[in-house]
Amino acid sequence: MDAYGPQSPSFNSSIIKYKGFRFINFCYNEKHIDSLETFETRGSDVFVVTYPKSGTVWTQQIMSLICPDEDRTGEELMNNNLRFPWIEFFKEEIDHSSRPSPRFFTSHLPYNLVPNELRKGKGKVIYVSRNPKDVMVSYFHFTHFFKPMGKAKDFSEFMDSFLNGNVPLGSWFDHLKGWYDHRDEFNILFISYEEMIKDLRAVVIKICKFLGKKTENMDIDKIVEEGTFNKMKKNPKANYEWIPADHANKENGSFMRKGIISLPYAEIQEPFEAWYNLSGNVSRINYYHGQVVTFQLGYMKPSGASYKITPETTESVVNAIKCFQVNGTTEEPVLPQSAFPNLNGFQFLKEDYYKGQLCQLWQNVTIEGKKKNTYTLWVTNSSNEAPIPVHYEMLGYNTLLGSHYDKYEIDYIDFSHTVDPSVFTLPAGLQCTSFPGPGMEHRILANPMQDFVHTKHEGHTHRLFGHFKKLFQRQYETEMEHEVRKHAFVHNLRYIHSMNRKNLSFKLAMNHLTDRNAEELLFLRGRMAKKAANKGQAFPHDKFKDTGSLVVLSQQMLVDCSWGFGNNGCDGGEEWRAYEWVMKHGGIATAESYGPYMGQNGYCHFNQSEMTAKVKSYTNVTSGDLEALKTAIFKNGPVAVSIDASHKSFVFYSNGVYYEPQCGSKPQNLDHAVLAVGFGVLNGEPYWLIKNSWSTYWGNDGYILMSMKDNNCGVATDATFVTLE
Repeated sequence: MDAYGPQSPSFNSSIIKYKGFRFINFCYNEKHIDSLETFETRGSDVFVVTYPKSGTVWTQQIMSLICPDEDRTGEELMNNNLRFPWIEFFKEEIDHSSRPSPRFFTSHLPYNLVPNELRKGKGKVIYVSRNPKDVMVSYFHFTHFFKPMGKAKDFSEFMDSFLNGNVPLGSWFDHLKGWYDHRDEFNILFISYEEMIKDLRAVVIKICKFLGKKTENMDIDKIVEEGTFNKMKKNPKANYEWIPADHANKENGSFMRKGIISLPYAEIQEPFEAWYNLSGNVSRINYYHGQVVTFQLGYMKPSGASYKITPETTESVVNAIKCFQVNGTTEEPVLPQSAFPNLNGFQFLKEDYYKGQLCQLWQNVTIEGKKKNTYTLWVTNSSNEAPIPVHYEMLGYNTLLGSHYDKYEIDYIDFSHTVDPSVFTLPAGLQCTSFPGPGMEHRILANPMQDFVHTKHEGHTHRLFGHFKKLFQRQYETEMEHEVRKHAFVHNLRYIHSMNRKNLSFKLAMNHLTDRNAEELLFLRGRMAKKAANKGQAFPHDKFKDTGSLVVLSQQMLVDCSWGFGNNGCDGGEEWRAYEWVMKHGGIATAESYGPYMGQNGYCHFNQSEMTAKVKSYTNVTSGDLEALKTAIFKNGPVAVSIDASHKSFVFYSNGVYYEPQCGSKPQNLDHAVLAVGFGVLNGEPYWLIKNSWSTYWGNDGYILMSMKDNNCGVATDATFVTLE
């Protein structure tokens, strides 16, 4: 017995050949098929004709919005199965002659079996096509879902049958060619599934004109909004909820699940939707409501393939859909990815309440070395139906550190055994390429869920730490330091990947700071806070910059020597205090003559004769005035500005226009000094070009594009520039 039960017949037993066409035997009636030849067609009749899995239900949804029933407002859910009956299916309860005009029909019939009057131009036909590769894949999954179809044992067998036309309802090629070759016999409009994906508005207008609808009297925007594919999938009367249980495989290895991944250490909550089909050897997971979509296609030869589909904005295009592919290997084949943990090793502990719901609590505890990982799963407690996961939690404890080193949670929200097979079909027209960057990271990017529901000692994120150490030449002195750094790295990398799945205007990336914890990152900023200055280990900070000279001036001199003007060395300072010191002491030494920057406080030492870059005066740019700052940059070159750099999104910035909604712009929010060296517009978003001092490993070769919107992060709040003598 397979996962779908014994009642699924083979293709041969599900097909009846009649008049050269392969009918499905469960809905076949020879007398009814013969009667279609003389079926009385009205001039207002509209037939939606498709080959299976070409956008039938979606087109019905759009048509119902364009031509709503008189008693419908257009808002409520419509039953497409009743509004668009299949003309080839015989149902005694339907009397087509009594239906009011305009009547709508649906059909998979070839051109030669539809009513004669339709072939003579009476009534209208909307023929929807779709590229054969996507039809084939979607059809394969549908045969596993819809029991009367029968099903092939695997995709290779189905592909052979599809290409030879030996599947229910015959050949895709013959169907499309027949209708197109005889198009002059019909009043027909051809549209494609790919057109609907690319520009639904244009397709809606095309259909309206074909039906004689005056678009100026219609709310086209509303139709487009309600007619999207995602809206259609949420309508149970427009998808497969209406199919009787004895005809649909709604259980046994196939389900849809929604939930939220919580990463407490990264302060992230990430919503997801997961679809899973064990028998079809396929899964799909959407993150952040579809901003990123991943597919795991285990049926692809030889070892399966993972796909990640995401919008990508560059200097030349906005939100272009990109597809990345990772092929499985013999050692690591791609398999369907469940949003639930594998229960091997779990033991039932007790009945327990979770958020007021009585559950069974299952737990798996693993110990390796000094690490103890506890995986806990709460499932529904019901004697009438199979248990359903409610909450999953991982808690890792390190006895060496004496603290928890890892924690994440998954809350499961909605659950359904009804899965539309089309969700497992890759979007049409995509050219998929390999991921850039290290190969180890590809597995995480292509299948993020895998790193959360495994119960192994270490996942891909942990193993990527080895690549990081090699890339940035990290050597840790003690085992404890190694564990602390690894702990920080794992949580920072999870944060980076989760933020990137939000489809923001900028991207984050692993950099040389990925093994630093929050306290250490605090000291990177170094600008004096309006409250008490921060104390701790001195890390590099960049409040002092070369103001245009070709020589490298000494930051270390200002760290060591400007305490008398209110600066506190590596514990914080302000630009104007440094300018005052330079003006009083007749200039600043070069880095070559004073000594290199050390990243910590040192003894002040300088010789008056070595002073250079003498400052005549400094100017405060009008606070909050963007135009004044632009003018200052244009006329004077780089301008020192202070920003709020306290957010982790800034630390791991990689490219794009940075906009952080949590960023402050008031003087008390500013904790980091940088250089504004230019400005511009990218994809309609005005930005400041900012030079940071965290090395070329950070950002885009040490630079960041910061949004001008709402003076985000305070770039224009506290800007100054100097005039040299």
